[in-house]
Amino acid sequence: MRNKDTLLHQYMVSSDLDICMVTETWLKGEDRAWLDLTDLQQQGFKAEFINRKSHRGGGVALIYRESLNCQFVPQKNHSSITTFEHGSWKIHCKNQMIHLELFYHPPSSTARKSPTAKFIDEFVDFVETNELTHGNVLIAGDFNIHINDVSDIDALDFLATTEAMCLHQHVNCATHRLGHMLDLVLTPFLLQQTVLGITQGPYILDHCMLILTMGMIHNTQPPKYVECRRLKAVDSMSFGPTLYGMLQHLDKNSPLDTLVQ
Repeated sequence: MRNKDTLLHQYMVSSDLDICMVTETWLKGEDRAWLDLTDLQQQGFKAEFINRKSHRGGGVALIYRESLNCQFVPQKNHSSITTFEHGSWKIHCKNQMIHLELFYHPPSSTARKSPTAKFIDEFVDFVETNELTHGNVLIAGDFNIHINDVSDIDALDFLATTEAMCLHQHVNCATHRLGHMLDLVLTPFLLQQTVLGITQGPYILDHCMLILTMGMIHNTQPPKYVECRRLKAVDSMSFGPTLYGMLQHLDKNSPLDTLVQ
């Protein structure tokens, strides 16, 4: 990111962007002096970086207009995470607030090698623990899962899991030079209509930017809550026999509407 900060800053200014979420900054703690002088901290913008503490690579950042009230949010259960890097912020603007959740899941071929299934388990536990399945929440980042590959078991598992958590995935275009869809944007089902569109931006190295247009409409009606399944709380050993016992009491000749009730 050290040699791309001017390019990124110029693009944010020329495209009139308010917020930019960045993964794989490749910055370390000793880059503190550079962080204070980078163009990303100039001309009406501020930047917050979460750098990897050990080996090279990784890191996430949030760049935003200084007119926005931005607050970093420490999350629960963060110390036990081994498969992804993460940053969480609250953005306040015009009496509205949105949670931004930024994720970077390294590919399994790196030195931090771990199966994607473990990442999905940790992601589910993190989302449920921090109650990210409702409210004004936007989850984005580089997940390094080939979502557009219908034969990829991990991709199918991830999409089924996020749908079970009432999260809607918005990206429908390739985000990598090789045609892969690795970078995703997720929102709770009730917030999906505020995402007005996502378009491809310029490529920076091997990933393209995703330009998200979001309509922040103040809701004066009482909030509506949707109760989603807590996957971690399901006892798989007792679920099958319990469901079978319930079905034994149903009359298979009854109308479908009656069975559903």
